[in-house]
Parts: sequence; structure tokens; C-alpha cells
Amino acid sequence: MVCLRYNPGGMNEAELDALNRELLLRLQESGIAVPSGTTLRGRYALRAAFCNHRTEMQDLGILITAVRNIGTAPRDMATPEGS
Repeated sequence: MVCLRYNPGGMNEAELDALNRELLLRLQESGIAVPSGTTLRGRYALRAAFCNHRTEMQDLGILITAVRNIGTAPRDMATPEGS
């Protein structure tokens, strides 16, 4: 199990939560990986389970690359509730 949170810097916690929720959806829709979401210490994070016997170390690299690529892509994000 691996938990991670994309943080490009310059965002508050609510913005980071919204960004990571959007990132999760885009990852799942892309078909590259199918992580789930979780909350750790009050912060939203991506969670990937590598339990398939065919999983290789390069699969983690593929996930990280996809997170970076999607995270840096231009996006039209909704404003988090309460903002």
C-alpha cells in the first residue's frame, strides 16, 4: 500500500484536497492506474495497492509519472466548498 499527495506548492489545504480529488478522477479515467482515495491526518491522499503478483517496480514509476503529468496539466478545477 502506498499513499501519496500531489503538492505543486502555493496552495492551501482545501485547494490541495480538491486538486488531489480531481487528480484521482483523472487518473482513473485515463486507465493508467486505478488508485483509491483516503484521508490521512485530515488530508486527502491517493492510495495505491500493489498486491497483484504481476506488479513490478516500474508500475510505481508509471503511477508517479502519471500523477506528475496530470498534476501539471492545465485544469479547470471547481472551487472547494466554503471558498
